[in-house]
Amino acid sequence: PAEGKASEIICDNDLIISAGKKSLQLVNEVDIDNYVAGVVQAETGTTAPKEYYKIQAIMCRTFALENKSRHSSDGYALCDREHCQVFKGRSNKNPDIKLAVAATSGIVLVDSTNHLIFSAYHSNCGGQTDFSQNVWKTEKNYLKPVVDTFCVNSRNANWEKIISLHDWEKYLVKQNKDFSKPADSLYCFYQPQRKSEYELFGTKIPLTQIRKDLKLSSTFFHLEQDDDKIIFTGRGSGHGVGLCQQGAIEMASKGYSYKKILGYYYKGVRLVDFSK
Repeated sequence: PAEGKASEIICDNDLIISAGKKSLQLVNEVDIDNYVAGVVQAETGTTAPKEYYKIQAIMCRTFALENKSRHSSDGYALCDREHCQVFKGRSNKNPDIKLAVAATSGIVLVDSTNHLIFSAYHSNCGGQTDFSQNVWKTEKNYLKPVVDTFCVNSRNANWEKIISLHDWEKYLVKQNKDFSKPADSLYCFYQPQRKSEYELFGTKIPLTQIRKDLKLSSTFFHLEQDDDKIIFTGRGSGHGVGLCQQGAIEMASKGYSYKKILGYYYKGVRLVDFSK
């Protein structure tokens, strides 16, 4: 259902409206491929290569079918926000999207036990994807680190954030009231490969927590002290697990097939026709 300020949304199929005490609930009862096309447009935009739209369609369809009961207690299957998948109604801006959805209709990703996978994806991995357990505490055999050179020149590949030394030390004390820094030591933290925790001077903090608290683009960062400043130099955007969208788009633009790209990011999975 849609929430927030009213805006024009063109819906396929049926729209069910019900009244609550202070608001209206709008539920779009939509055909799966019309839903997938709408998600692909909202999540990807309208300028991606044609082959990439097939990839996004398969990931979105797999996620939707695997999570179709996520909001059952609320009276609908999936929300239209990032919690599930962004959905803004009908796909009507690039015909290649609907063609890609039709070309892959019914196709989903399954693991070695024939279960639908958790088809995680993110904007940019910064050169290496992450273990699923580093982000969600749940290990998935098909969500393991992949070295990705295809995304490193993309727009979200690098970022920087600077905070004061005072604020950083205050944050560390908040995380560990017994925190103390050895005299004349500097704050330095490096990740040549992805780690799961910040560990320095006896303090350990999950990188996912630091990312959330400081509103960082990713958990893939270096940390250095420059006088009274702490400089975060980071790579990538998003949680870093599963398929890297900007890397996959670059692969598609270079002529890789959607099957090859999906196999590159999700290890040991198969494509099957869920409609049969």
